[in-house]
Amino acid sequence: MYDINIRDIVSRYGGCDLIRFMFYAEPGHRDLAILKSGIEDIYKHPYYVGIEEITEEDARTFDVKRGWLISFVFTFDIKEFKMAEWISQGLDELRVKHELIEVREIVSNV
Repeated sequence: MYDINIRDIVSRYGGCDLIRFMFYAEPGHRDLAILKSGIEDIYKHPYYVGIEEITEEDARTFDVKRGWLISFVFTFDIKEFKMAEWISQGLDELRVKHELIEVREIVSNV
């Protein structure tokens, strides 16, 4: 459910908007359900959520902290920074330590 392939999404929809956060606590089912509910209140198109654990070995390799990389992939054009702010506010309410890592638009080269 939380395993995504961005290439497949770009191929299917012609592009996407990507927002990535680092979580410094393991995301629980309740956390993700609340975040998804908040997103669905304002975004009525298909979107995907990917979760990747950053292990100690990964953290040493990439010179980052351990945690979970959470990717939100939106298939319809959004105001990326506004959505990132909205998600960050939700994480603040959940008392989850997090950091915005990336916000970008990806378009198909075809």
